[in-house]
Amino acid sequence: KSGTVTTDVPTTLKEIKAGRLELRADKKGVVHMPFGKATFDDEALLQNLRAIQDTIDANKPTDIKKQYWKSVYLTSTMGPGIQLDLSALNAKEYV
Repeated sequence: KSGTVTTDVPTTLKEIKAGRLELRADKKGVVHMPFGKATFDDEALLQNLRAIQDTIDANKPTDIKKQYWKSVYLTSTMGPGIQLDLSALNAKEYV
């Protein structure tokens, strides 16, 4: 995976185990990121989703004043996307 080819193996392993997040965005600003597996329980998936949301919000450019999140979709590797409720995501009211 990206970021795992390195000459400093101990430091890279420490970062990965500490929960380093790697985001990939395409030209239109769509962020693609794995945040769990089918074997994870609901709470683990929600915790990972919160971490992604907090990381993206914390690294938002300061000059952007308009709405930063337009939509959120969740999908499996080869499955159809499911749109998440953006208002609940922004209010951090996870069901």
